[in-house]
Amino acid sequence: MNKYTFFCVALLWPILTECGLQPVQTLIVSEIGKLLNNIQSKFKNEYSTMVVASVSDPVVSNLVNTIFESVHLLPIITVNLNESEKWAPLYSKANIVITVLKNVDQIEFGLEGLRKFSFFVHQAYFFFLIAENVSNMNWFTNTSIDILWANHILHFFYVFHHYDWEILTYNPFTEKVGNWSDNYKGLFADRPLKMNGYVVRGGVVEDEPQSIFGKDGKVYSTDIVVIKSIFKWLNVSLRVSRSYNGSYTKLNDEIIAGKLDCGLSTHFLHNFTTLPVTSHLQFAYPYQINAYVFLLPRPQNRPMYLNIFMVFTIELWTCILVSCILLTLAIVLIDKIAHRQHSFVSRENPFFQTMRLMINLPSAEHQRTIFSKKILFIFGLLLSFCLNALLQSSLISVLVKPKRHNPLTTLRQLSESGIPIYLFGRNFINRLDTSSLLQKQCVFENKTEIVNMIMAGNTNNAYSCSTLQCAEIMIRRSRNKFGKEMFYILQEKWIPGHRGYIFPKNSPFIDIVNRFILFYKEFGLLQSYKFGDWETEKNLIPEPNNYIKHKTTGATILTLDHMQTAFYILLLGYAISFLVFLVEVFHVKILLEYKKMKKSCNFEAWKKKRLIRKKS
Repeated sequence: MNKYTFFCVALLWPILTECGLQPVQTLIVSEIGKLLNNIQSKFKNEYSTMVVASVSDPVVSNLVNTIFESVHLLPIITVNLNESEKWAPLYSKANIVITVLKNVDQIEFGLEGLRKFSFFVHQAYFFFLIAENVSNMNWFTNTSIDILWANHILHFFYVFHHYDWEILTYNPFTEKVGNWSDNYKGLFADRPLKMNGYVVRGGVVEDEPQSIFGKDGKVYSTDIVVIKSIFKWLNVSLRVSRSYNGSYTKLNDEIIAGKLDCGLSTHFLHNFTTLPVTSHLQFAYPYQINAYVFLLPRPQNRPMYLNIFMVFTIELWTCILVSCILLTLAIVLIDKIAHRQHSFVSRENPFFQTMRLMINLPSAEHQRTIFSKKILFIFGLLLSFCLNALLQSSLISVLVKPKRHNPLTTLRQLSESGIPIYLFGRNFINRLDTSSLLQKQCVFENKTEIVNMIMAGNTNNAYSCSTLQCAEIMIRRSRNKFGKEMFYILQEKWIPGHRGYIFPKNSPFIDIVNRFILFYKEFGLLQSYKFGDWETEKNLIPEPNNYIKHKTTGATILTLDHMQTAFYILLLGYAISFLVFLVEVFHVKILLEYKKMKKSCNFEAWKKKRLIRKKS
């Protein structure tokens, strides 16, 4: 340093000291503008909020003022960490948090102060701006990183001056220090996607039949396939911890205690307010709509001779029967009136005479017809044509396809049916509003025994299933084993709710997992993972498929089984016709005998003779 330079520094030093701008702060002020411009260009279109937190100090205040002057595109929340207790109820979320501290010794104090605010989220980008010059770097590799990692903060940067302008961070997955002072564009790379084999400890629950532990040591579950595919994209090494006998409570306790990073089995969520661990756990979003359901025995087939009555509804069959009766009575009445007014004499062939009578044409001897009977006959033909068209449109499908009795669809119908219902989880069920409706039919049994009863083909009971996937697996397994549909799911859900993956409140992975689940849901990938991959499906549904679905394609040959009802109706009509014939014969015989005896004035003798005949 020559004498002129020394003279200028000595001259300006009092002025710089009085303004509070030491040479180190001057460098930080000049460089922080570039950093803030890069932050604004990244987050201005994401509706983001910036928080500027600081401690009470004159040097720190100058840096805070510089930040306010440089940021124009983002809303800013300012807080004083020394007064965090006063401003704690600040309901807002921040994507960028800039904490201005005087020196590195205040890092732990600043972090503790931030945690008291509601805007503190672990997925935000944290910048710790150090005002004073940093001479020793031991703090960076020891205490400060441990504090941040203990709070599950992944995106953090230390901005300070050592021998030069420094923006340092630490990747806990690669265990490497990164310096971004010359590359601002790499600051906001999606670092959770670069986990580089980081080990995530996940817990899975044995929950037959949708989650089983195979003899080969692997876990086969409908839930684990989805979360494993997400962690595969994140380049994570998954360490699976097993919880036997369906103990979701044990899984929750281990996550709260920090022994596990997440749950690989979805947890049923019935009511947010009744969940006892909401202050420590959170669920991956969006949730999957699910429910506790009942598995009911499939209704039996109706007898084939009843199929033809399924062509029309009961109301239509009633109208047809009433119309036939009225039409018959009207024709009889018209014939009687016509017979009294005209006498029909014909020497035609009986066949042609019958045809004329059927269509109400005049005979050769009598040219006059009855117009009312003709109108009645025309409307009868119109009705028969309409019925014939309707019959042809649906007769074949009704006769060929087997028909079943109406299935139960509501909990009220299930309660009125009196079918025994096998349930599990007595303590959980007793808290439900619907427990009183089905209380008399409930039989409590463990889940393994319920699965064995279903696979034994016991169709005398109804069974509870904890998920829709569980019910569908049991339907497929029983169908494959017995070669026919054995059960169906009750339409009204017993306990509607949601299922979701469990994470601790301060999990650093929850945000990226939520994004992947939403991505899977939008593109229908969750449906393709319904039973997992082929290996998982093979272990969850081990029975070979013996079910052959019968499809009717093309023309169908009708057999006697299909048309037996028509012959039953024909025989019934013949029987009724013969009965009417006998009634008419006896009626005419009695009437003629009555008239004959009356004319011969032997009516009283005839009456006595008939009484004697009845007594004998």
